[in-house]
Amino acid sequence: MQQEATASKLEQGSFVYPPWAPTRITNLLADEFIADHGDVAGPEVANALFAAMRLPG
Repeated sequence: MQQEATASKLEQGSFVYPPWAPTRITNLLADEFIADHGDVAGPEVANALFAAMRLPG
């Protein structure tokens, strides 16, 4: 079974992401907030991770 990915954009730290499907990969374009591989400590990344870990429903 091949997994399809959804392309989206990393948003501001206060953005409310819609629920993500638990079995889909979501690729967030983050060039606006992340300059290199170690630059992941901002509120935008934390907000996206929180949204990804939220239970649906």
